[in-house]
Amino acid sequence: MKEEISMTKKDLNVRSLQESNNRFIEFYKHLAELKILFRQGWVRKWGVSQNKAESVADHMFSTAVFALVCAKELRPDLDAPHVALMLLVHDLSESITGDYTPSDNKDPVEKETQEREALIKIFAKFEAKKFFVDLWEEYQKAQTPEAQFAKDFDKLDAVIMSSVYKKCSTQKGMQKEFSSGAHEKITGIEAQDILDALNQK
Repeated sequence: MKEEISMTKKDLNVRSLQESNNRFIEFYKHLAELKILFRQGWVRKWGVSQNKAESVADHMFSTAVFALVCAKELRPDLDAPHVALMLLVHDLSESITGDYTPSDNKDPVEKETQEREALIKIFAKFEAKKFFVDLWEEYQKAQTPEAQFAKDFDKLDAVIMSSVYKKCSTQKGMQKEFSSGAHEKITGIEAQDILDALNQK
């Protein structure tokens, strides 16, 4: 059996929240977990110090708001709030599974299966469970214009943050790795234009 990768977190025990029969408090514990779970690539691969690294919750918030504003301004044909909703749930399952990065070489099918099961567990006690799981499924499949836009801005967020962290990394080549091939990974012209603006000297 492949050894599980230890996830790096802030030194804060959110499990100290007492057990509750209230489903909303139990749900909030997942949000608290995402607040202390670092985006693993920055910390484990690129050596960004923990006092500067963003959490998964930070990433979900910034990506959702950025995509919401850009969709409203640049793509009036899209349902912008729907884009934001997908991004607000797209990494929610990581409160259980952890944040695996491409360099962890986790099997993609296994990763997606575990994330789906985790999301179903998180919303098991909610009548609106299907609504949230369907948002996640739509994002994963990336077949609708809104999901494609959301995917682009998830990738764009990482490229922008690599520019922020380039002087904080203990490893060389971070920004180059994120920027190389970004135009092939980011397919929408709106996100590509922002990427071009970022790369302008």
